Amino acid sequence: MYQLNYTSMKKLFLIFILAILQSCGGNDTKTVSEKNKETVEIINVEKPFQSDTFKVQEEDQILRELNICSTGDDLLFTPCEAKFFSLKPFRKDKQLKDAFILQVRGGVRLKGDPEPFPVRRLLVFERENNLLTRVNGFVGDLDSFENSGTDVENIIVLFYDAQDDVMFHCLFEWKERKFNFKEVVSIDFGSGPKPVKEEQLSDVSNEVYQLLMDKSMIF
Repeated sequence: MYQLNYTSMKKLFLIFILAILQSCGGNDTKTVSEKNKETVEIINVEKPFQSDTFKVQEEDQILRELNICSTGDDLLFTPCEAKFFSLKPFRKDKQLKDAFILQVRGGVRLKGDPEPFPVRRLLVFERENNLLTRVNGFVGDLDSFENSGTDVENIIVLFYDAQDDVMFHCLFEWKERKFNFKEVVSIDFGSGPKPVKEEQLSDVSNEVYQLLMDKSMIF
């Protein structure tokens, strides 16, 4: 739980980050995102929950296997429908049913939730020993994929901290059978995403990662 002194420290941290971003203009140092654009292919993710039907029947079958949503008359939990759930593959070497990112719409109540969850979630599943196992969880939105040059794409997750009205775009790389936080790609304080200069990247990324962990936005 948050303590009052931690909230004050968090606000100071955000001010510090903003000062860094605002003072970065006017020099020839490239930002991390500028360098990435030169060398890495970014694949944007289409908006989920735009249809009442799944693109493939397999998505409905996967949700039924997960047993996290209602497939009948149980009104306590959100129905397993395309307007609430969307599945994205993230491995080139596996079928959708064996490795996927489940996008969950805000306001959904999964089985096990005490009440509807107000914002979007991402749940990453991979089949192990013939059972679907959750390997990652994020309170965020899937922004894009980054071509890693391997069978597993990297992902960029958008996190929104409502308390301070700030958004973090964060890059995660696949390592040791799960997505691991690598770095912050950009930060948006309300005037559009601003990239982080390479010389500040390590310190800023460490602080943002700790903030996300403290707020259980990575689980």
